[in-house]
Amino acid sequence: MGVLEELTVRPDEAARVRTHIRPRLPDVWVDRPALIGRLAGATGRRLTTVVAGAGFGKTALLTAWAERVDSVWYPLSREDAALPALSRGLYDALRARRPGLAEHVVDSFPGAADAGDPGPADGIAAAIGEALARECRDDLVLILDDVQELAAGSPAARLVEGLCRHAPPSLHVVLSSRDEPPFPIERLRGRGQVLELDGAALAFTEAETRTLLDALLGAEDGAGGCGSGNLPVLAARLHDITEGWPAATVLAAEWLRHRPASTRTDALLTLGRPGGPLFVYLAEEAFARETPETHELVRRMAALPRFTAGLCDALGLWVDEEQLARLARCGLLRPCPGRAGWFTTGPLVRDFATAPSPLGSPLDPRDRRALQERAAAWYTAEGHIKEALSLLCTLGDPSAVGAFLERHGSAMLARGAAGAVVSAAARLRGDLRTAAVELVEGEARQLQGDWYGALRCLRRAAGPSGRLDPGLAWRIGLVHHVLGEHAAAMEAYESADVGDTVADMTADGVLVLAWRAGGHWVRGEAEEGRRSAARALAAAQKCGDARALAAAHTAMALLAAHEGDGAGCDTHYARALEAALRTKDVFQVICVRANRAARSTEEGAYRRALAELAELIQDAELAGFTGMAGFALCNRGTAHLALGEFDEATADFEAAKAGYQRIGSSLVARPLTGLGDVYRQRGDLALARAAYEEAIEVAERSGDRQTLGPALAGLARVRLSDDSEGAAALAERALAESTGTGKVRGLLAAGWVSLARGQRKKAAELAATATAVAGSRRDRTGLAEALELQALSAPGGTDRLRLLQEAESVWRAVENPVGAARAALAAARVSAAPSSVLEAGMRRLRELGVRPQAETAAGPLRCIAVPGHARVQVHVLGGFQVLRDGRPAGADEWRSKKARDLFKMLLGRRGRPTPRELLMDTLWPDEDPVRCANRLSVALSTIRGVLDPEREFAADYFVAADRYVIGIANLRVDVEEFLAAVRTGMARYGRGEPGALSALREAEAAYTGDFLEEDPYEDWAVPLREEAKAAYLEATRTLAGAAAESGEYDQAVRYWLRVLERDCYDEEAHLALVTLLAAAGRHGEARRRYRLYVERMDEIGVEPAPFPSH
Repeated sequence: MGVLEELTVRPDEAARVRTHIRPRLPDVWVDRPALIGRLAGATGRRLTTVVAGAGFGKTALLTAWAERVDSVWYPLSREDAALPALSRGLYDALRARRPGLAEHVVDSFPGAADAGDPGPADGIAAAIGEALARECRDDLVLILDDVQELAAGSPAARLVEGLCRHAPPSLHVVLSSRDEPPFPIERLRGRGQVLELDGAALAFTEAETRTLLDALLGAEDGAGGCGSGNLPVLAARLHDITEGWPAATVLAAEWLRHRPASTRTDALLTLGRPGGPLFVYLAEEAFARETPETHELVRRMAALPRFTAGLCDALGLWVDEEQLARLARCGLLRPCPGRAGWFTTGPLVRDFATAPSPLGSPLDPRDRRALQERAAAWYTAEGHIKEALSLLCTLGDPSAVGAFLERHGSAMLARGAAGAVVSAAARLRGDLRTAAVELVEGEARQLQGDWYGALRCLRRAAGPSGRLDPGLAWRIGLVHHVLGEHAAAMEAYESADVGDTVADMTADGVLVLAWRAGGHWVRGEAEEGRRSAARALAAAQKCGDARALAAAHTAMALLAAHEGDGAGCDTHYARALEAALRTKDVFQVICVRANRAARSTEEGAYRRALAELAELIQDAELAGFTGMAGFALCNRGTAHLALGEFDEATADFEAAKAGYQRIGSSLVARPLTGLGDVYRQRGDLALARAAYEEAIEVAERSGDRQTLGPALAGLARVRLSDDSEGAAALAERALAESTGTGKVRGLLAAGWVSLARGQRKKAAELAATATAVAGSRRDRTGLAEALELQALSAPGGTDRLRLLQEAESVWRAVENPVGAARAALAAARVSAAPSSVLEAGMRRLRELGVRPQAETAAGPLRCIAVPGHARVQVHVLGGFQVLRDGRPAGADEWRSKKARDLFKMLLGRRGRPTPRELLMDTLWPDEDPVRCANRLSVALSTIRGVLDPEREFAADYFVAADRYVIGIANLRVDVEEFLAAVRTGMARYGRGEPGALSALREAEAAYTGDFLEEDPYEDWAVPLREEAKAAYLEATRTLAGAAAESGEYDQAVRYWLRVLERDCYDEEAHLALVTLLAAAGRHGEARRRYRLYVERMDEIGVEPAPFPSH
């Protein structure tokens, strides 16, 4: 059961229950078999649009057709422009027809979905689509009438659009509207998935007009029914006047029926003139049959947006619900979709009732205002606060709006009306914007994801005083926390007057202390955090407030985890969740569960964490809690990485990064560090270095020590490949900065760097400490790697093998295949296993996605990698590196950047002889050729020195040069080997040879990144970079397709994720990934990936394809 399912309890639950009954056909109905036949094609398409002006008979036509198909009828109203109303109403309508649909999907629609951000709408559409996919096996038609009520680009319109694309092929959406659909349909149209009917198709033909006249007039006075007039002539003239407009034609025919047959033809002359009888006839004829009480009812209710029999009674109009329902059946009133017992007046009736007419004068402005004020009071008293606020805004009384927001704003937010609160508050100026109004608007903006807008409101509520009310202090601090502004958050907490004693403290005071404890935790200030948390818990237990208890226990759990007290941490999280559930506070429950899942991840219970996080992320995204969704995504990415699932981890960290960047939060350092970890373990060292460096910059700026330590540790391990001294300095700093849960990572980084630098004794000491700390914290992943470090830093003997076998056992226990394979390979190395065993171990790591460059970073692979046979190897995929006998050349050996650039240019030229003039013009543009020639000679000498420092080969063995051209030879260059491997593998695959896929898998694993990623703007690097990338994508797509065909869905998913990592706008990869996830039964993930695909297509202005069938 999801968080939102557990918590969402709305008042007046019965108001959601309604029947969705098709309208009845009008008494006069002309059969239209041609149009009915065209509509039969709707069940073969995803979308049908019926677009025409008022009175074109859209509803009548669809009513006639709907009797022939399994359908759901949903009439839209202005209320449906609000996303919560539409989402709930639509789902109720669908459930009425398909009772098997899960009820909790409706309960997962949060109040935050009222925001203008389209993200919640897409999430809701995905949830409905997934539910339908499970239950909707046979064709079902969903008819949405009056779609013009939805504004283009609005969340409600986005919901309908998402439904057209997310829903299974068995659902066929029909839109009836006066305007074009409020979202693009060109893509669906191009795929043949749209059936379109417009006004021209709906207009009566002259023959249909004649049939109508014959039906109405022929029964009265014999053949023709026209007296001296001729029926065909009358029909032709009427058709000319109305242009086939069905409503006008029917009304005119009714009007003619009351005229003597001999005058009908002449009467047509006055029918279409301005001020003619057509609309007057409609109003007068409709009302003439009604009582004066009905006239008065409509005259008064036309001044209100919607009403019930109870409201009518309160206003002195004695009418029951059955009478209102009868008027609705007559067309004078409209039932409100999704609101049983609620009615409104249509535009035509409203206009008639508010204008002078033979039936009476409109309400006097003073009487109208008095009526609206009384109605607003009734709305408020009966708990219909959204309607009350809307009416108060209509009245234009800012003081009444302000007072209403002060009193009922929080309740409105609880009912999902954040948008209405923000809109109403925007009307207030000056003194009317009280602290209470600013507070409620601030909370509304938080729900909408407008964190900076929320902060401005809360700051205005606080005023110029240096001290903050506790309720404001923790809210302001929370916003700063979500934005990653930890110093500002602490300043807000510390400026609150929470009381001198526990007995004096309010629930808001407890929340200040609890959040302050969390702030201390982020900054690594354990003792200060513990004092704040303990005080918060004592005060919470004293006041008994559930929200305060949840926050205090969460703070205590964080501090317990920081200190390695696993049992205490678990106990506090259990009590925090119990209290949070009592509050029905969705944010607090998500917060507790996300932290609890993080604890599961640290302890190595990765499958348990993944199970909880999948549901949690969906709840957080639907609720609009971007910061908490990012935190949960980081936790899930960490769990995937610990399971050796590099591609899934990358996808989650990227999603978290995008969310934090969207709100401008410094917490983006956390997913950046996670991405660095993935890239490092996989061997993409250039990408890892960039991610770590950005994370460090952000974490230092925000004061986030919980992230800074791990980022420094990761960077130290990466930098070892080309800067041993720099790596050592970073490792020492990481060790000093690492606290709590990051302590083991700091110890391991320092240990591996020390071992690589020949400091075996120091490495062994650090390994022993890391083993002890990891064991005390129940950190099984850290423990396994610490055992590896302990083994490889030991001087020798049987203990090394025993420790590695123990490490392998732990890796297998946590289901990490990469760690297990690595430990097994290490055990084989220390036990002097045959080369075939070692090579098999390296192949296994390549199959798991570990690339050769991972061996150059500080870690186990550097100590156990099987050396290659080539004297000199050059790595240019992912980053530049020269290896001699398997060891990287130091950065200081190059002496100048120009020498490196020259060598890179020669590599980019694929070894072809390159004119000296071209090289000089590129390296030293606009400089003297003589001086450039000397510089070029020096650079060539540097290159030869790096490739062959001992001068074992002739000067032209690696670099050949004459007076005109320069070239390279006798080097193993990874990009050349990769391209050759792909060409061979694809050729073998095309011939259907056995072993072709294995060859392609080896080639794919060899692609450690784009060609010279550190030189993205050099023109000379582009051709080879694009060629290599295209070859990689071709091989990976082939592997993905082959895996899918053989039913290896998880493997196919990983390959498509790798394609998207290289090209996030690859539509084929997005849709294939969605299809695979759905086929594998991972429907939630499929819907989330489809939403991401829609976002990517929106970014480049491409209309998304519908949710794929499988």
